[in-house]
Parts: sequence; structure tokens; C-alpha cells
Amino acid sequence: MASSTMKPEPLSTEFLLQQGSCCGSHCLNCPYVDEAGKKHVVGSTKVRRELRQLSETELTSELTLEDVEND
Repeated sequence: MASSTMKPEPLSTEFLLQQGSCCGSHCLNCPYVDEAGKKHVVGSTKVRRELRQLSETELTSELTLEDVEND
């Protein structure tokens, strides 16, 4: 039987990118920042710089780099 103290697996960056914006829940792999570069701001849609630099082949979701950079 699973212990109630077990933590859930973190959401993947790919999954969070598909959500389209930050939910503010302090997700470990949150790809979003606000205009000042602060993470975990509800509604932020700007993707962190290091993720924007990935090539399309490195993104495993249906979201493409073009979609990310045009936000």
C-alpha cells in the first residue's frame, strides 16, 4: 500500500508547455517566467531563455519552437 507521504512525480516541461501558461503552483519543471525573469507567476506565458534555445528535434511535444517564440 502506498504511503500518504509519497510525493507525486513532477510534471514534465513538455506537459507544462502544452498548458500555455504558468499556474503558480511552483512546478519543479516550470518553463515560464514573467517579464522580469521571475518564475511561478500565475499567467506568465514567456518561456525561459534556455528552453527557447532548444532545437525543434529536442522538443518532444507537439508544440514547436516557432509557437514558443511567437508568444
